[in-house]
Amino acid sequence: MSWRTLSPNEPPSAAILTPAVWQLSLRWKSLARIYTLTGMLPPFLGADDKSDPFAKLIFSSSRRILKLTLPGQVLSSNADSREGQTYIWRLDPLATEGRSISARWNASGASDASADPVPARR
Repeated sequence: MSWRTLSPNEPPSAAILTPAVWQLSLRWKSLARIYTLTGMLPPFLGADDKSDPFAKLIFSSSRRILKLTLPGQVLSSNADSREGQTYIWRLDPLATEGRSISARWNASGASDASADPVPARR
């Protein structure tokens, strides 16, 4: 993570973190009507930043959540939870490694047969 001092002319909402910290990387592919989504939710902190008391104070109460509403029948997912057809992935704010994202669904399948997520053991 890169910290920088805001100039007097910059509003307080100006980015304090490097833009790469906020980039989500997702890839999807389809075979017939089966879709697969994979990717990574990047961490807030780098390994060196986790021990920084100021970073811990700022980020200890922040949350990074990805919500995706998927059509049809969801066959599998590593989401942390599910609300109807919306699958939810969460990232610990003090994690120094990214959170993998994966979901597989049949766009023409019945949504009432969708799989509940089974979180990976961490």
